Amino acid sequence: MNGTKLNAIALYVNFGVLALLGLFINPLLVQSLGAADFGTWKSLLRLLDLSGVADGRATQALKWIVAHRSRDNDEFELRRAITASIIMWLFWLPVLLLAISAVIYFLPSLINGLAADHLSVARWTALILGSNIILSAMVGIPDAVLIGTNQGYRSTVITTVFVVLSSAAMLVMAQAGYNLPTLALITLMTGMLNGLCTWLVARRRIAWWGLAKPARSDIVRFAGFSNWTSVWGLVQLLLISSELLLISFLSGPIAVTKYTFTSYAVQFALSICLMTGSAVTPRLGGLIGARDLKLAGSLVNQTREILLAIMTVSGAGILLLNRTFVSTWVGPEQYMGDHINALMVIAFLQLAHIRFEAQVQDVGLDISRKVLVGLASACLSLLLAGLCYYAFGSLESLYAGLIIGRLPASFVLPQLVAKLVPISPYNRRGIIGLGITAIGAILIAPFFNQHGWLAFSLTSALILIVLSGLSLACIVSPETRSVICKRWLPVRGEIAR
Repeated sequence: MNGTKLNAIALYVNFGVLALLGLFINPLLVQSLGAADFGTWKSLLRLLDLSGVADGRATQALKWIVAHRSRDNDEFELRRAITASIIMWLFWLPVLLLAISAVIYFLPSLINGLAADHLSVARWTALILGSNIILSAMVGIPDAVLIGTNQGYRSTVITTVFVVLSSAAMLVMAQAGYNLPTLALITLMTGMLNGLCTWLVARRRIAWWGLAKPARSDIVRFAGFSNWTSVWGLVQLLLISSELLLISFLSGPIAVTKYTFTSYAVQFALSICLMTGSAVTPRLGGLIGARDLKLAGSLVNQTREILLAIMTVSGAGILLLNRTFVSTWVGPEQYMGDHINALMVIAFLQLAHIRFEAQVQDVGLDISRKVLVGLASACLSLLLAGLCYYAFGSLESLYAGLIIGRLPASFVLPQLVAKLVPISPYNRRGIIGLGITAIGAILIAPFFNQHGWLAFSLTSALILIVLSGLSLACIVSPETRSVICKRWLPVRGEIAR
Protein backbone atom coordinates (compact mmCIF):
# COMPACT_ATOMS: atom_id res chain seq x y z
CA MET A 1 0.00 0.00 0.00
CA ASN A 2 1.47 3.37 -0.99
CA GLY A 3 2.11 6.29 1.32
CA THR A 4 -0.87 8.32 0.13
CA LYS A 5 -3.32 5.56 1.08
CA LEU A 6 -1.61 4.96 4.40
CA ASN A 7 -1.67 8.70 5.13
CA ALA A 8 -5.40 8.80 4.45
CA ILE A 9 -6.11 5.73 6.60
CA ALA A 10 -4.01 7.06 9.48
CA LEU A 11 -5.65 10.47 9.33
CA TYR A 12 -9.15 9.01 9.30
CA VAL A 13 -8.33 6.65 12.18
CA ASN A 14 -6.98 9.65 14.09
CA PHE A 15 -10.18 11.50 13.30
CA GLY A 16 -12.32 8.62 14.56
CA VAL A 17 -10.35 8.38 17.78
CA LEU A 18 -10.61 12.13 18.37
CA ALA A 19 -14.34 12.04 17.68
CA LEU A 20 -14.90 9.26 20.19
CA LEU A 21 -12.69 10.93 22.79
CA GLY A 22 -14.55 14.20 22.40
CA LEU A 23 -17.92 12.52 22.69
CA PHE A 24 -16.91 10.74 25.87
CA ILE A 25 -14.56 13.18 27.60
CA ASN A 26 -15.98 16.66 26.93
CA PRO A 27 -19.23 16.15 28.90
CA LEU A 28 -17.29 14.59 31.77
CA LEU A 29 -14.83 17.48 31.80
CA VAL A 30 -17.72 19.95 31.97
CA GLN A 31 -19.13 18.05 34.93
CA SER A 32 -15.75 18.02 36.70
CA LEU A 33 -14.54 21.53 35.85
CA GLY A 34 -17.83 23.41 35.48
CA ALA A 35 -19.05 25.28 32.40
CA ALA A 36 -17.00 28.42 33.17
CA ASP A 37 -13.64 26.64 33.61
CA PHE A 38 -14.29 24.37 30.63
CA GLY A 39 -15.02 27.41 28.45
CA THR A 40 -11.90 29.13 29.81
CA TRP A 41 -9.82 26.05 28.92
CA LYS A 42 -11.12 26.01 25.35
CA SER A 43 -10.55 29.76 25.00
CA LEU A 44 -6.97 29.48 26.28
CA LEU A 45 -6.17 26.67 23.86
CA ARG A 46 -7.37 28.72 20.90
CA LEU A 47 -5.74 31.98 22.03
CA LEU A 48 -2.37 30.31 22.51
CA ASP A 49 -2.67 28.50 19.19
CA LEU A 50 -3.09 31.94 17.66
CA SER A 51 -0.02 33.31 19.44
CA GLY A 52 1.92 30.25 18.27
CA VAL A 53 1.88 31.64 14.74
CA ALA A 54 4.72 33.91 15.90
CA ASP A 55 7.12 30.92 15.81
CA GLY A 56 7.69 31.64 12.12
CA ARG A 57 5.94 28.45 10.95
CA ALA A 58 9.34 26.89 10.26
CA THR A 59 7.93 23.36 10.36
CA GLN A 60 5.23 24.20 7.82
CA ALA A 61 7.82 25.64 5.46
CA LEU A 62 10.05 22.59 5.97
CA LYS A 63 7.19 20.20 5.18
CA TRP A 64 6.49 21.71 1.78
CA ILE A 65 10.13 22.28 0.86
CA VAL A 66 10.87 18.60 1.56
CA ALA A 67 7.78 17.52 -0.41
CA HIS A 68 8.79 19.75 -3.31
CA ARG A 69 12.42 18.60 -3.37
CA SER A 70 12.08 14.95 -2.31
CA ARG A 71 12.17 13.64 -5.90
CA ASP A 72 15.48 15.41 -6.61
CA ASN A 73 17.35 12.93 -4.35
CA ASP A 74 19.68 15.67 -3.12
CA GLU A 75 20.10 14.44 0.45
CA PHE A 76 22.58 17.16 1.38
CA GLU A 77 20.10 19.86 0.35
CA LEU A 78 17.36 18.25 2.42
CA ARG A 79 19.57 18.10 5.51
CA ARG A 80 20.41 21.77 5.00
CA ALA A 81 16.68 22.49 4.98
CA ILE A 82 16.29 20.90 8.43
CA THR A 83 19.08 23.07 9.82
CA ALA A 84 17.56 26.14 8.17
CA SER A 85 14.25 25.42 9.90
CA ILE A 86 16.01 25.36 13.31
CA ILE A 87 17.71 28.67 12.55
CA MET A 88 14.35 30.19 11.61
CA TRP A 89 12.83 28.95 14.88
CA LEU A 90 15.62 30.61 16.86
CA PHE A 91 15.17 33.82 14.88
CA TRP A 92 11.45 33.97 15.66
CA LEU A 93 11.73 32.81 19.28
CA PRO A 94 11.79 36.33 20.82
CA VAL A 95 8.66 37.26 18.87
CA LEU A 96 6.93 34.10 20.03
CA LEU A 97 7.82 34.81 23.66
CA LEU A 98 6.43 38.32 23.30
CA ALA A 99 3.17 37.05 21.76
CA ILE A 100 2.61 34.48 24.52
CA SER A 101 3.40 37.08 27.19
CA ALA A 102 0.85 39.45 25.63
CA VAL A 103 -1.87 36.78 25.74
CA ILE A 104 -1.14 36.07 29.41
CA TYR A 105 -1.14 39.78 30.33
CA PHE A 106 -4.32 40.68 28.44
CA LEU A 107 -6.37 37.63 29.49
CA PRO A 108 -8.99 39.73 31.37
CA SER A 109 -9.75 41.58 28.13
CA LEU A 110 -9.60 38.54 25.84
CA ILE A 111 -12.04 36.38 27.86
CA ASN A 112 -15.14 38.34 28.76
CA GLY A 113 -16.39 37.86 32.32
CA LEU A 114 -13.29 36.03 33.57
CA ALA A 115 -13.73 36.06 37.34
CA ALA A 116 -11.03 37.81 39.37
CA ASP A 117 -10.50 34.76 41.58
CA HIS A 118 -9.92 32.63 38.45
CA LEU A 119 -7.46 35.03 36.81
CA SER A 120 -4.36 33.65 38.54
CA VAL A 121 -5.30 30.06 37.66
CA ALA A 122 -5.98 31.06 34.05
CA ARG A 123 -2.61 32.82 33.79
CA TRP A 124 -0.68 29.84 35.20
CA THR A 125 -2.54 27.60 32.74
CA ALA A 126 -1.68 29.92 29.87
CA LEU A 127 1.99 29.99 30.92
CA ILE A 128 2.26 26.19 30.83
CA LEU A 129 0.35 25.90 27.54
CA GLY A 130 2.57 28.66 26.16
CA SER A 131 5.64 26.58 27.05
CA ASN A 132 4.14 23.74 25.04
CA ILE A 133 3.66 26.09 22.08
CA ILE A 134 7.32 27.17 22.30
CA LEU A 135 8.57 23.58 22.20
CA SER A 136 6.09 22.34 19.58
CA ALA A 137 7.92 24.05 16.72
CA MET A 138 11.13 22.17 17.53
CA VAL A 139 9.57 18.78 18.27
CA GLY A 140 7.46 19.19 15.12
CA ILE A 141 10.49 19.08 12.80
CA PRO A 142 10.59 15.26 12.44
CA ASP A 143 6.83 15.24 11.87
CA ALA A 144 7.22 17.81 9.08
CA VAL A 145 9.94 15.74 7.39
CA LEU A 146 7.87 12.54 7.62
CA ILE A 147 4.90 14.33 6.03
CA GLY A 148 7.10 15.83 3.33
CA THR A 149 8.44 12.39 2.42
CA ASN A 150 4.89 10.97 2.25
CA GLN A 151 5.30 9.07 5.53
CA GLY A 152 3.00 11.22 7.62
CA TYR A 153 1.05 8.15 8.69
CA ARG A 154 3.93 7.18 11.00
CA SER A 155 3.77 10.40 13.03
CA THR A 156 -0.05 10.38 12.90
CA VAL A 157 -0.15 6.98 14.63
CA ILE A 158 2.20 8.26 17.37
CA THR A 159 0.12 11.40 17.83
CA THR A 160 -3.08 9.36 18.09
CA VAL A 161 -1.61 7.21 20.87
CA PHE A 162 -0.48 10.23 22.88
CA VAL A 163 -3.80 12.02 22.40
CA VAL A 164 -5.56 9.03 23.98
CA LEU A 165 -3.09 8.95 26.88
CA SER A 166 -3.30 12.72 27.39
CA SER A 167 -7.10 12.77 27.31
CA ALA A 168 -7.38 9.89 29.75
CA ALA A 169 -4.91 11.51 32.15
CA MET A 170 -6.70 14.86 32.01
CA LEU A 171 -10.05 13.24 32.74
CA VAL A 172 -8.65 11.34 35.73
CA MET A 173 -7.02 14.47 37.14
CA ALA A 174 -10.14 16.61 36.60
CA GLN A 175 -12.35 14.08 38.34
CA ALA A 176 -9.85 13.92 41.20
CA GLY A 177 -10.36 17.63 41.76
CA TYR A 178 -7.26 19.07 40.07
CA ASN A 179 -7.70 22.32 38.14
CA LEU A 180 -6.62 23.76 34.80
CA PRO A 181 -2.83 24.08 35.40
CA THR A 182 -2.66 20.32 35.99
CA LEU A 183 -4.38 19.70 32.65
CA ALA A 184 -1.89 22.05 31.02
CA LEU A 185 1.05 20.16 32.55
CA ILE A 186 -0.31 16.90 31.12
CA THR A 187 -0.54 18.57 27.70
CA LEU A 188 3.07 19.75 27.96
CA MET A 189 4.50 16.40 29.07
CA THR A 190 2.67 14.31 26.46
CA GLY A 191 3.64 16.82 23.78
CA MET A 192 7.33 16.38 24.65
CA LEU A 193 7.05 12.58 24.66
CA ASN A 194 5.20 12.69 21.34
CA GLY A 195 8.02 14.75 19.82
CA LEU A 196 10.71 12.39 21.16
CA CYS A 197 9.00 9.29 19.71
CA THR A 198 8.49 11.00 16.34
CA TRP A 199 12.18 11.98 16.26
CA LEU A 200 13.20 8.35 16.87
CA VAL A 201 10.95 7.15 14.04
CA ALA A 202 12.24 9.80 11.62
CA ARG A 203 15.84 8.92 12.48
CA ARG A 204 15.15 5.27 11.69
CA ARG A 205 12.91 5.61 8.63
CA ILE A 206 14.51 8.50 6.70
CA ALA A 207 17.87 7.53 5.23
CA TRP A 208 19.15 11.08 4.82
CA TRP A 209 17.95 12.30 8.26
CA GLY A 210 20.44 14.66 9.87
CA LEU A 211 21.83 18.19 9.83
CA ALA A 212 24.09 20.01 7.40
CA LYS A 213 25.38 23.55 7.43
CA PRO A 214 23.03 25.60 5.25
CA ALA A 215 24.28 28.02 2.63
CA ARG A 216 23.20 31.64 2.69
CA SER A 217 20.90 30.93 -0.25
CA ASP A 218 19.17 28.19 1.77
CA ILE A 219 18.47 30.61 4.63
CA VAL A 220 17.21 33.30 2.25
CA ARG A 221 14.93 30.87 0.39
CA PHE A 222 13.69 29.30 3.59
CA ALA A 223 13.13 32.69 5.25
CA GLY A 224 11.11 33.97 2.31
CA PHE A 225 8.80 30.99 2.28
CA SER A 226 8.74 30.67 6.08
CA ASN A 227 7.76 34.31 6.56
CA TRP A 228 4.86 33.98 4.15
CA THR A 229 3.94 30.67 5.78
CA SER A 230 3.90 32.39 9.17
CA VAL A 231 1.45 35.01 7.93
CA TRP A 232 -0.66 32.28 6.34
CA GLY A 233 -0.62 30.38 9.64
CA LEU A 234 -2.11 33.47 11.25
CA VAL A 235 -4.73 33.67 8.49
CA GLN A 236 -5.69 30.01 8.91
CA LEU A 237 -6.09 30.32 12.66
CA LEU A 238 -8.14 33.48 12.26
CA LEU A 239 -10.39 31.72 9.76
CA ILE A 240 -10.80 28.61 11.91
CA SER A 241 -10.93 30.34 15.28
CA SER A 242 -12.89 33.51 14.50
CA GLU A 243 -16.17 32.28 15.96
CA LEU A 244 -14.71 30.99 19.23
CA LEU A 245 -12.45 34.02 19.74
CA LEU A 246 -15.27 36.48 19.08
CA ILE A 247 -17.71 34.59 21.31
CA SER A 248 -15.09 34.45 24.07
CA PHE A 249 -14.40 38.16 23.74
CA LEU A 250 -18.03 39.25 23.42
CA SER A 251 -19.95 36.72 25.55
CA GLY A 252 -17.55 34.88 27.85
CA PRO A 253 -16.58 31.29 28.77
CA ILE A 254 -20.10 29.89 29.36
CA ALA A 255 -21.08 30.85 25.80
CA VAL A 256 -17.85 29.24 24.61
CA THR A 257 -18.94 25.99 26.29
CA LYS A 258 -22.27 26.06 24.41
CA TYR A 259 -20.43 26.86 21.18
CA THR A 260 -18.06 23.93 21.76
CA PHE A 261 -20.92 21.43 21.89
CA THR A 262 -23.08 22.97 19.16
CA SER A 263 -20.13 23.21 16.75
CA TYR A 264 -18.70 19.80 17.64
CA ALA A 265 -20.02 18.04 14.54
CA VAL A 266 -19.09 20.98 12.32
CA GLN A 267 -15.49 21.01 13.60
CA PHE A 268 -15.02 17.33 12.89
CA ALA A 269 -16.62 17.63 9.47
CA LEU A 270 -14.08 20.35 8.73
CA SER A 271 -11.32 18.06 9.99
CA ILE A 272 -12.41 15.35 7.55
CA CYS A 273 -12.17 17.82 4.68
CA LEU A 274 -8.75 19.08 5.78
CA MET A 275 -7.44 15.54 6.21
CA THR A 276 -8.63 14.59 2.73
CA GLY A 277 -6.65 17.48 1.29
CA SER A 278 -3.63 16.75 3.50
CA ALA A 279 -3.54 13.11 2.40
CA VAL A 280 -2.91 14.05 -1.25
CA THR A 281 -0.74 17.15 -0.90
CA PRO A 282 2.61 15.33 -0.48
CA ARG A 283 2.00 13.47 -3.75
CA LEU A 284 0.73 16.65 -5.36
CA GLY A 285 3.87 18.49 -4.25
CA GLY A 286 6.03 15.83 -5.87
CA LEU A 287 4.09 16.05 -9.15
CA ILE A 288 4.32 19.83 -9.27
CA GLY A 289 8.00 19.72 -8.33
CA ALA A 290 8.56 17.27 -11.23
CA ARG A 291 6.52 19.58 -13.54
CA ASP A 292 3.96 16.84 -14.25
CA LEU A 293 1.19 19.45 -14.28
CA LYS A 294 -1.36 17.40 -16.23
CA LEU A 295 -1.39 14.60 -13.67
CA ALA A 296 -1.33 17.18 -10.86
CA GLY A 297 -4.40 18.89 -12.34
CA SER A 298 -6.21 15.56 -12.58
CA LEU A 299 -5.43 14.85 -8.91
CA VAL A 300 -6.74 18.28 -7.87
CA ASN A 301 -9.98 17.79 -9.83
CA GLN A 302 -10.59 14.35 -8.32
CA THR A 303 -9.92 15.59 -4.81
CA ARG A 304 -12.24 18.58 -5.34
CA GLU A 305 -15.07 16.25 -6.31
CA ILE A 306 -14.48 13.96 -3.34
CA LEU A 307 -14.37 16.97 -1.00
CA LEU A 308 -17.60 18.38 -2.41
CA ALA A 309 -19.26 15.02 -1.82
CA ILE A 310 -17.97 14.92 1.78
CA MET A 311 -19.12 18.51 2.33
CA THR A 312 -22.56 17.67 0.96
CA VAL A 313 -23.06 14.60 3.16
CA SER A 314 -21.68 16.18 6.33
CA GLY A 315 -23.24 19.61 5.84
CA ALA A 316 -26.75 18.33 5.10
CA GLY A 317 -26.44 15.73 7.84
CA ILE A 318 -25.56 18.36 10.44
CA LEU A 319 -28.42 20.58 9.30
CA LEU A 320 -30.85 17.72 9.81
CA LEU A 321 -29.46 16.03 12.91
CA ASN A 322 -27.38 18.40 15.03
CA ARG A 323 -30.22 19.52 17.29
CA THR A 324 -31.06 15.92 18.18
CA PHE A 325 -27.38 15.03 18.54
CA VAL A 326 -26.52 17.86 20.97
CA SER A 327 -29.75 17.49 22.96
CA THR A 328 -29.26 13.75 23.38
CA TRP A 329 -25.53 14.05 24.08
CA VAL A 330 -25.32 16.86 26.64
CA GLY A 331 -28.82 18.33 26.92
CA PRO A 332 -30.91 20.83 24.93
CA GLU A 333 -29.59 23.77 26.98
CA GLN A 334 -26.21 23.42 25.19
CA TYR A 335 -27.76 23.76 21.70
CA MET A 336 -27.53 27.30 20.32
CA GLY A 337 -30.55 27.07 17.98
CA ASP A 338 -31.42 26.15 14.40
CA HIS A 339 -30.47 29.54 12.95
CA ILE A 340 -26.98 29.42 14.44
CA ASN A 341 -26.68 25.79 13.34
CA ALA A 342 -27.52 26.66 9.72
CA LEU A 343 -25.05 29.56 9.71
CA MET A 344 -22.37 27.32 11.23
CA VAL A 345 -22.84 24.85 8.39
CA ILE A 346 -22.66 27.57 5.73
CA ALA A 347 -19.47 28.90 7.32
CA PHE A 348 -18.06 25.36 7.42
CA LEU A 349 -18.78 24.75 3.73
CA GLN A 350 -17.16 28.04 2.81
CA LEU A 351 -14.11 27.42 4.99
CA ALA A 352 -13.59 23.84 3.76
CA HIS A 353 -13.58 25.15 0.18
CA ILE A 354 -11.10 27.94 1.04
CA ARG A 355 -8.76 25.67 2.95
CA PHE A 356 -8.44 23.07 0.20
CA GLU A 357 -7.69 25.65 -2.47
CA ALA A 358 -5.07 27.07 -0.11
CA GLN A 359 -3.56 23.61 0.49
CA VAL A 360 -3.00 23.23 -3.25
CA GLN A 361 -1.23 26.59 -3.32
CA ASP A 362 1.08 25.53 -0.48
CA VAL A 363 2.81 22.82 -2.50
CA GLY A 364 3.67 25.28 -5.29
CA LEU A 365 5.92 27.21 -2.83
CA ASP A 366 4.69 30.54 -4.27
CA ILE A 367 2.14 31.57 -1.68
CA SER A 368 2.47 35.34 -1.42
CA ARG A 369 -0.72 36.16 -3.37
CA LYS A 370 -2.68 33.50 -1.51
CA VAL A 371 -1.53 34.90 1.82
CA LEU A 372 -2.48 38.46 0.91
CA VAL A 373 -5.93 37.41 -0.28
CA GLY A 374 -6.49 35.26 2.82
CA LEU A 375 -5.27 37.97 5.18
CA ALA A 376 -7.57 40.55 3.60
CA SER A 377 -10.53 38.17 3.86
CA ALA A 378 -9.75 37.22 7.47
CA CYS A 379 -9.46 40.86 8.56
CA LEU A 380 -12.58 41.85 6.63
CA SER A 381 -14.58 38.98 8.14
CA LEU A 382 -13.55 39.90 11.69
CA LEU A 383 -14.38 43.56 11.07
CA LEU A 384 -17.79 42.81 9.57
CA ALA A 385 -18.59 40.25 12.28
CA GLY A 386 -17.80 42.77 15.02
CA LEU A 387 -19.78 45.55 13.34
CA CYS A 388 -22.78 43.28 12.74
CA TYR A 389 -22.76 42.08 16.34
CA TYR A 390 -22.63 45.58 17.76
CA ALA A 391 -25.30 46.75 15.30
CA PHE A 392 -27.77 43.89 15.80
CA GLY A 393 -26.62 42.27 19.05
CA SER A 394 -26.98 38.65 17.96
CA LEU A 395 -24.65 35.77 17.19
CA GLU A 396 -26.56 35.22 13.94
CA SER A 397 -25.43 38.64 12.73
CA LEU A 398 -21.87 37.80 13.81
CA TYR A 399 -21.90 34.72 11.58
CA ALA A 400 -23.37 36.68 8.68
CA GLY A 401 -20.48 39.13 8.91
CA LEU A 402 -17.92 36.33 8.94
CA ILE A 403 -19.42 34.64 5.87
CA ILE A 404 -19.62 37.86 3.84
CA GLY A 405 -16.08 38.84 4.80
CA ARG A 406 -14.66 35.52 3.55
CA LEU A 407 -16.20 35.82 0.07
CA PRO A 408 -13.07 37.34 -1.57
CA ALA A 409 -11.02 34.27 -0.63
CA SER A 410 -13.82 31.97 -1.85
CA PHE A 411 -13.63 33.45 -5.35
CA VAL A 412 -9.94 34.38 -5.73
CA LEU A 413 -8.13 31.29 -4.37
CA PRO A 414 -9.56 28.89 -7.01
CA GLN A 415 -8.34 31.32 -9.66
CA LEU A 416 -4.84 31.11 -8.22
CA VAL A 417 -5.00 27.30 -8.30
CA ALA A 418 -5.97 27.44 -11.97
CA LYS A 419 -2.75 29.38 -12.63
CA LEU A 420 -0.70 26.72 -10.84
CA VAL A 421 -2.17 23.67 -12.62
CA PRO A 422 -4.13 23.63 -15.92
CA ILE A 423 -7.68 23.11 -14.64
CA SER A 424 -10.94 25.01 -14.34
CA PRO A 425 -11.15 27.09 -11.15
CA TYR A 426 -14.63 25.82 -10.17
CA ASN A 427 -16.49 22.52 -10.22
CA ARG A 428 -19.88 23.96 -11.15
CA ARG A 429 -21.70 20.64 -11.13
CA GLY A 430 -20.52 19.86 -7.61
CA ILE A 431 -21.20 23.36 -6.27
CA ILE A 432 -24.74 23.37 -7.66
CA GLY A 433 -25.45 19.90 -6.23
CA LEU A 434 -24.10 20.97 -2.85
CA GLY A 435 -26.19 24.13 -2.84
CA ILE A 436 -29.44 22.38 -3.74
CA THR A 437 -28.89 19.67 -1.11
CA ALA A 438 -28.07 22.22 1.61
CA ILE A 439 -31.15 24.33 0.84
CA GLY A 440 -33.34 21.23 0.91
CA ALA A 441 -31.87 20.19 4.27
CA ILE A 442 -32.51 23.65 5.76
CA LEU A 443 -36.16 23.46 4.69
CA ILE A 444 -36.65 19.93 6.00
CA ALA A 445 -34.68 20.33 9.26
CA PRO A 446 -37.58 21.75 11.39
CA PHE A 447 -39.46 18.47 10.91
CA PHE A 448 -36.61 16.36 12.35
CA ASN A 449 -36.87 15.98 16.11
CA GLN A 450 -35.90 12.48 17.22
CA HIS A 451 -35.47 11.52 20.86
CA GLY A 452 -32.86 9.13 22.24
CA TRP A 453 -29.76 7.49 20.85
CA LEU A 454 -31.61 4.64 19.14
CA ALA A 455 -33.83 6.93 17.06
CA PHE A 456 -30.87 9.20 16.33
CA SER A 457 -28.67 6.29 15.22
CA LEU A 458 -31.30 4.78 12.92
CA THR A 459 -32.17 8.13 11.37
CA SER A 460 -28.49 9.02 10.94
CA ALA A 461 -27.76 5.75 9.16
CA LEU A 462 -30.67 6.27 6.76
CA ILE A 463 -29.71 9.89 6.04
CA LEU A 464 -26.08 8.92 5.51
CA ILE A 465 -27.05 6.28 2.94
CA VAL A 466 -29.38 8.65 1.08
CA LEU A 467 -26.97 11.59 1.06
CA SER A 468 -24.00 9.42 0.06
CA GLY A 469 -25.96 7.97 -2.85
CA LEU A 470 -27.04 11.43 -4.01
CA SER A 471 -23.50 12.77 -3.74
CA LEU A 472 -21.95 9.91 -5.68
CA ALA A 473 -24.62 10.16 -8.38
CA CYS A 474 -24.88 13.94 -8.75
CA ILE A 475 -21.55 15.42 -7.60
CA VAL A 476 -18.82 12.86 -8.29
CA SER A 477 -18.03 12.26 -11.98
CA PRO A 478 -17.94 8.73 -13.44
CA GLU A 479 -14.14 8.99 -13.75
CA THR A 480 -13.70 9.85 -10.08
CA ARG A 481 -16.17 7.16 -9.03
CA SER A 482 -14.04 4.66 -10.93
CA VAL A 483 -10.91 5.92 -9.17
CA ILE A 484 -12.62 5.64 -5.77
CA CYS A 485 -13.66 2.06 -6.45
CA LYS A 486 -10.22 1.05 -7.72
CA ARG A 487 -8.53 2.54 -4.66
CA TRP A 488 -11.06 1.63 -1.98
CA LEU A 489 -11.50 -2.06 -2.76
CA PRO A 490 -7.78 -2.92 -2.34
CA VAL A 491 -7.61 -0.81 0.83
CA ARG A 492 -10.68 -2.53 2.28
CA GLY A 493 -9.14 -5.91 1.51
CA GLU A 494 -5.87 -5.05 3.21
CA ILE A 495 -7.68 -3.69 6.26
CA ALA A 496 -9.76 -6.87 6.48
CA ARG A 497 -6.59 -8.98 6.41
